[in-house]
Amino acid sequence: DSFYEQLVFGQVLTADGDPLEGATVSIKDQLTLTDDQGFFQISNTEISNKGTQVAAIKDGYLYGGFRLYAKNNGNSFVEIKLMEERFISGFFSSFGGSANLSPNSSVSFEPNSFTANGTDVYSGNVTIFGNWIDPTSEDLLELNPGDLTGINMDDERVMLGSYGMLGVELRGDNGEELNLLPGTTAEIKFEIPDELLANAPSTIPLWSFDEVEGIWIEESSAQLVGNQYVGNVSHFSWWNADFINPIVDFCMEVVDGNGNPLENLHVSVKSVNGFGC
Repeated sequence: DSFYEQLVFGQVLTADGDPLEGATVSIKDQLTLTDDQGFFQISNTEISNKGTQVAAIKDGYLYGGFRLYAKNNGNSFVEIKLMEERFISGFFSSFGGSANLSPNSSVSFEPNSFTANGTDVYSGNVTIFGNWIDPTSEDLLELNPGDLTGINMDDERVMLGSYGMLGVELRGDNGEELNLLPGTTAEIKFEIPDELLANAPSTIPLWSFDEVEGIWIEESSAQLVGNQYVGNVSHFSWWNADFINPIVDFCMEVVDGNGNPLENLHVSVKSVNGFGC
């Protein structure tokens, strides 16, 4: 990697585009809070040409972020959208349970499969919070917790084409974070929108989001069953059902009619078949 000194500034918004005050924004070990208009600024930070994670968290919202790339010293603008941490369901841990994150996306848990400290069985109430990102959404890249860069099982850097993302957080009686007990799994089902179903592969890799590195990691796979992808996962954060595309390095400069650079424009590059951007 090559690193470049940057002043990073930007705005944190809700999924509907409203400013979020008091969100914590971090780049590595540098932290700041957004103001009453959702704006933030972090100075003198190093950004990699292969991507550095700009993370944003706030109570009541799922983890969000933006994977920022740099090729020289300067300034970078970042816009991050956070999805609400919707209450989904609650149950007692010894019974297990299931919950729908969208009309046709769900997560199911076995009894006694939770832990608060990583080793011991948790006994108490389990509350599920979460949300689903529709892969056909115009805001797919803005709602995504990073970008669509992944590391596959061969330790290769790849680009992803998403069939949907699920964000899940588990809480105990005292609001403590829960996760799955080592050696247990949960079943997740991803809703496949009708317009993507005809081209959906029979098996698709499942990727979890690494919040430290800001990249998707291939961990398992899911099978096409009707209009859903069904698979099992061993822990929770964001999960993504994606096929793999090769990395293509692409660099462009946007200028006005006089050749002057234009700052902070939204630029999208879309696949010729209409799937993925």
